[in-house]
Amino acid sequence: MIINTKENKKHLEETEHPKNTSKPKALILLAICIVSIIVIIVYQIYMNYNSNFNYLKTDRGEALVYTSYSQNKKEVPCINVDSQDIRNINNDIVDFCNNYVNSEASEIKYEYSLSGNYLSVVVKVVDELEGKPIIVFKSYIVNLNTKTVLTKEEIYNLFNVTDDIIYAKIHNKYIDYYDEECKEGYLEEQQCNFDCFLEMRGGNEYLNNIQYFIRNGKLSVFKPFDVSLAFGEDEFYTEDRFEFQISD
Repeated sequence: MIINTKENKKHLEETEHPKNTSKPKALILLAICIVSIIVIIVYQIYMNYNSNFNYLKTDRGEALVYTSYSQNKKEVPCINVDSQDIRNINNDIVDFCNNYVNSEASEIKYEYSLSGNYLSVVVKVVDELEGKPIIVFKSYIVNLNTKTVLTKEEIYNLFNVTDDIIYAKIHNKYIDYYDEECKEGYLEEQQCNFDCFLEMRGGNEYLNNIQYFIRNGKLSVFKPFDVSLAFGEDEFYTEDRFEFQISD
């Protein structure tokens, strides 16, 4: 004989009608999934916003450096950073390029490189108006943290270099160029020694008109110099030979 106490009755009801706990668990899992998706979307938007430096830009629809003018082998860059210092630099770039933009004998192009928080931009001009190529460079290194352009002193301190170090690097590279020209037959050592070679380059004022650039975290300088068409040097001196790596 079984006595139906209250406890037994409750037990029987729970046995006959077990609680349905699957529905609350499913709702919890659904909520977790929704929250996770939202977090991922927000994170992707944040990363995209920061990786493209949109928070720095004047125009978020353009790249960090874009072409503001393009016609007849002439491309003029614009640095897309919202600060008065950079606006002044962009005006300086336009003024510089205006010296060549109307010349059919000139070519203008640019290059930029991003190394950490430092943006380097160099404008390169090849002007053949006088019958031989004249190379001109204009460069800027922007600190994206401060939205300002680095001074020469700041660049030297950043890479722990001096005028003497840069002078020696360019001098040694000139020696390499001279040896290569002699080896490849552009020059004959008996007829043109290294002093003759330097005179053809425009002298040994190595620090004149150098422009600074950071590439892959290393400092380099662009240095214009004369090239002799009579010896076919325009074939030897490709664009990359005007860039001198300074820091190791």
